[in-house]
Amino acid sequence: MTEPVREHMEVVGADGIHVGIVERLESDHIKLKKADAVQGSHRMVPADWVERIDDKVHLDRSSKKALRDLDTHLGDAGSEAGPMGKIGIVGAAGTVVMTDPPQRDLKEKTR
Repeated sequence: MTEPVREHMEVVGADGIHVGIVERLESDHIKLKKADAVQGSHRMVPADWVERIDDKVHLDRSSKKALRDLDTHLGDAGSEAGPMGKIGIVGAAGTVVMTDPPQRDLKEKTR
């Protein structure tokens, strides 16, 4: 039985080596926690890289290749909103909740 992606699940490469920990789902990407990120930026794993899900999220590439690919494409996925401008958040019970992304004021970025 395939489990849904949930917060705090470990993401591993095809070699079984740690790639990151799920923070939440955003559109068609898995957002990893910042603790596993380079330069304080979140890594966004495309959903089509997922080979299977059990107690962990298993990717279709080695951890080394996944990390290299993620670093190469850092920022390409961004934190894009999903369908209808919503983001998906998977709660502890495995329930996906669609919500509006946080609104950021441009003045905050210039301070």
